[in-house]
Amino acid sequence: MFGFLFAYTQRAIYAKEAETGYTDHYDMFGNMGWTSGFRVGVHYDFNFAWWIGMRLGFFYEMGFEQQSVSLEYYDSYYDLNLNLPVELSLNIPFSSRSGLRLRGGLGFDLNCFAELYDSRDSYVENYSLDYGDGFINRFNMSLDFGVSIHIKGVMFDITYQKGITSHRFAEGYHTTIDQITAGVSFLITDF
Repeated sequence: MFGFLFAYTQRAIYAKEAETGYTDHYDMFGNMGWTSGFRVGVHYDFNFAWWIGMRLGFFYEMGFEQQSVSLEYYDSYYDLNLNLPVELSLNIPFSSRSGLRLRGGLGFDLNCFAELYDSRDSYVENYSLDYGDGFINRFNMSLDFGVSIHIKGVMFDITYQKGITSHRFAEGYHTTIDQITAGVSFLITDF
């Protein structure tokens, strides 16, 4: 099955403090919470047998976060990524054109476009384009766990990515990138 995916994402820096062991999720500005975004792209699901298969994908992602100090001042941050999943799937068919897929594998995020930071206030407007000096990851590898339900020409996806690659965030912290994605795919079954 070849499909076009449109999805909503929640992405966060997962940080563990080295001395105390305290853990939490942080957005792009370092505040507690998650960063919103979207994912679009294509995936190809095929079967080795009726009960086991594989998914390969090529997705474009954009994460965005805004931090407001007052009505006249805000900072906006945008992060652009390519996501490449390689997942095995356990298939539970309902009929010839519908079924359930339990997915697991590896995900690779390549931050190969740019990080865009936009700061505005009532007196100054500042715009900067950054190609590699921000604290968001340049490369992320994750364990992917997902569930897909396809009914005729539509597939509903939920995927959780648990980062396994360390990233620079703050002194004394061990950090990875976690992400939750929920979306819908429109399938071309005879591709």
